Amino acid sequence: MDTCVNETLPREPVTVKPSRAGLSAAALTFALLATLTGCGGTELSGPTSSEPTQERTSALVSTCGNGKIEEVEQCDDANTTAGDGCSPTCTLEAHANCGNGTIDDFEHCDDGNTTAGDGCSATCTLEAGYNCIANLASPSGPVTCAVTCGDGVKAEAEECDDGNTTSGDGCSSTCVRESAFNCQNTNVSAFFTRRGRSECTKVSNLNSPVGLPEASTQPLLSVPGRYRIQYVSGAASFSNNENWRPGIMGVNYSSATGPQNFSRGYTAGYTTRTEALSQAIRNLPTLRQDFDAITGDVRVAFIDTDCDNGNNSENTITYRVDSVSICQLPPVITDPPSGDTSGATVVGTGTPGATVNVYVGGSTTPSCTAVVDATGRWTCNLVGVTPGTQTITPTSTIVSATVPGNPVTFRYDDTELEAPIITGPPNGSVTSNTTPPISGTSEPGTTVTVREGTTVICTAITNASGAWTCTPTTALAQGPHTVTATATRPSGGDPSPESNSDTFTIDNQPPDTSIDQKPDSSTENTTAEFTYSSNETDVTYECELDGQGWAPCASTYTVTPGQHTLRVRATDKAGNVDPSPAEYTWTVTEPVTEPEPPPEPPAGEPPVFGGGGCSAAPVSSWLALLGLLGLRRRSRR
Repeated sequence: MDTCVNETLPREPVTVKPSRAGLSAAALTFALLATLTGCGGTELSGPTSSEPTQERTSALVSTCGNGKIEEVEQCDDANTTAGDGCSPTCTLEAHANCGNGTIDDFEHCDDGNTTAGDGCSATCTLEAGYNCIANLASPSGPVTCAVTCGDGVKAEAEECDDGNTTSGDGCSSTCVRESAFNCQNTNVSAFFTRRGRSECTKVSNLNSPVGLPEASTQPLLSVPGRYRIQYVSGAASFSNNENWRPGIMGVNYSSATGPQNFSRGYTAGYTTRTEALSQAIRNLPTLRQDFDAITGDVRVAFIDTDCDNGNNSENTITYRVDSVSICQLPPVITDPPSGDTSGATVVGTGTPGATVNVYVGGSTTPSCTAVVDATGRWTCNLVGVTPGTQTITPTSTIVSATVPGNPVTFRYDDTELEAPIITGPPNGSVTSNTTPPISGTSEPGTTVTVREGTTVICTAITNASGAWTCTPTTALAQGPHTVTATATRPSGGDPSPESNSDTFTIDNQPPDTSIDQKPDSSTENTTAEFTYSSNETDVTYECELDGQGWAPCASTYTVTPGQHTLRVRATDKAGNVDPSPAEYTWTVTEPVTEPEPPPEPPAGEPPVFGGGGCSAAPVSSWLALLGLLGLRRRSRR
C-alpha cells in the first residue's frame, strides 16, 4: 500500500497549472485532489485513461456528499457545502470554522472565539503551556483552556511540572521546585496531527506496534528525556463510517532496558465521531502515557492493521508529546568523608533510580558508576586511581537530566587491609562477666566486627592508634566461647582477612566447698589436720579460724584447749566465691594427770618401804595390810 505522509499541517492552498494547452477538466480535477491529499504533485499532460473526459470527471466527484468516503475523497459530511471543514469536492478544509465553538478536523481546540492568548489561538491550536478540556455534555463544542499544574505540560509560570500534584518528589503540588531538589525540563512540546486514511501506518498488533518505519521518527523528540504523550482532539472511523475511535497512536522508543513500544487510543469502536469524542474526553487518563527515551530515535505514527484497505475516514486526530520535568536530589558522598584515608569503595545517597557517576580529579570519564537503590543509597568501586590525595565528584543522571554533587578530597590507599588482632580477654581465660569487653588492634579508622561463628557479637571503630574495644550487645551464655574479628575501611570494600581466634569461658556460678578431713569433735590433741574439696576444679581456698579473718588455708592448725571453729570457702578461676563457706567446730580438752606407781624392788629382796628403813606409810595403812594378810591365812584353812 502506498502511504502518503505530510508532517506540515494544516496544508496550504495549492494551485495546479496545466503543463500544456488543452489539459482536460478531468485531469485538472484529479491533479487538484492528488495534490490536496499529499499523494501526488506531478503535473498531468492529458487524460489518464481511454474513458471520455466528461465521464471520468463525473466518476471522481459525483458521489461527494453521499456521506460515504470513497477512494478519492478525504472526507464526506453528507453535503457539498463549503466552509464546514469538508469542501464541495470532499477535500478537508483547514481552520475553516475556527471560533465556531466546535472542534473540527485539524483543530486542537475551539473556545468559541479567535482571540489569541487565552490558550486556544486564533487558528484553534493550543498555545504554549495550556491544555484544554472539553465539556462532557458537548465534547465537540467549546473548550476551556488553562495552565494546569500536574498535567505534564510546563508553562512559563511554572517552575516545574512532573505530571503529578504529589509533594515531596521535588516538584510540589503547585508546581514549585522543592528545597534541595534540582528540576530540569527540555521544554519540548510537539503536536502530531494525522489523517485516518492517507497517513495510516500498517502494523500487525495495535497494542504492540513493533517496527514503526524510520519515516515516523520525530526530530522534535531527538533530545533524550522523559515525555508524556496524550490525546488532544479528533476521531476517525476505522471501517467506512463505523468504529469511530480517538485515533490509535503508536510509539517506538529506546529505554534503559532496550527497545519499547506501546499505543494509545485503541478503544471500543463507537457509532459516531461525536460519541468517540465524548468517550475520549471521559477517558483522558487512559489516553496518555509517560515514557523515558534515552536516545533521540522516537517514532510516532497513526496505526491500523488494514491501512491498505483504505476504509478509514480521512478525519484528523491530534496527540501531543511534552517533555516532563525531572526532579532529583544532588548526589552526596557519605564515605569516604573529606580528609579520610580510604580504599576504592565509595558510598553515597541520591534519588532512587538515578545513575551516579563518580569522577576523579578533572577526568571526564567516570571512574565508577552505580544506580541508586530504592532506599536512596549507592555504592561503587573506583578503578584506575593512583594512591595519594584524590578529589572525587559525583553526578546524578535521570535520562538526560544531570545534577552534580559536592566534591570530596581524601587520601586513597589501595593497600590490602590486614587482619585485626584480638588481645582480650586473654586466650583461655575464665570470666564471670557475661558481657566481657573484647579488645584488640587494627588499622586506624577501620570498623572491626567481632563474630562468634556467623553471629555478630559487637562492633567497634579503631582510634588513631589502632586500638579498639567493644562490648557484646547481648549477654553470653555460660561456658566456653571462641570469637574472631574482621575489619573494613570507612569506604567499605572487601573486609580484611579473619583475625586470630580467641577462646574464653563465661562462669558466673560460685563453687561449693567441703571439709573432708577434720579432727574429732572432742579431743585432747591441740594439733588439728584438715583437707578441703570443691565441686569445681582449679579453685583456691581461704580459711577463717575462730573469726580471726580470712587467709589462705593451712593443712594443720595448732590450738589451745577449748572450742574452735574453722570456716572454709573456695574461689574459682573466674573469681566467684562460695557464698556459704563450709564450717567445722571441735573442742580440745585438758589432759588427766595420774600418780606414778612405786618402783619395783629388786628380785629376791623384800619390799623396801620408805623412811629410814621403815615404811613412811601411816599406821592405818599398815594395819590394813596386816589384816588382809590374816584373812588370807584363815581362808586357806
